[in-house]
Amino acid sequence: MNHKFFILITLAVATIAMAEKASTALPVKVTAQGELKLAPAKPATAEPDETLDAAKLPLVSARITGKELQIIYNIPEGQHATVSKSFNFMTVTTTGIKGLEFGETICPEGEKDPNGNTVYHGIFILKKPIKTLSGYAFEPRTVAVTAGYQLCLDSGVCMPPKKETINLSFTLEKQ
Repeated sequence: MNHKFFILITLAVATIAMAEKASTALPVKVTAQGELKLAPAKPATAEPDETLDAAKLPLVSARITGKELQIIYNIPEGQHATVSKSFNFMTVTTTGIKGLEFGETICPEGEKDPNGNTVYHGIFILKKPIKTLSGYAFEPRTVAVTAGYQLCLDSGVCMPPKKETINLSFTLEKQ
């Protein structure tokens, strides 16, 4: 028996056992090549429930409120997302729209782990300010928002990083 294959199967079984022990649904699958992959999450929507009810929100959604793009993450119970100076999978990119400028991503405070990393549980929102430049046409638009993340079980096992793209339709009001 190939030792690499045996180690991958052992790792997959141990990961699934840890998830069951933590009473958590594990969004991981093993490919035919023996790789661990995230199972598909619920499809993202551009119109999340305004009450931000975790039971009704997908894993990642987005909306524009005023002149701010908000990316809403809904981390399942028993899991978390971590941001550190050495690695950050919590990324947000947008497609360009003439006359519209998206600012730097603003992250909420979150909790600090013993290593000084920021840890997020449950629902949290990343924000990007929106600036309209001269010549911007205030009409219905669509922007592609790509949101990155990496989920980890609270027990310590992390899934591979993932990105989701949300096509968000919006109309900015003149102010």
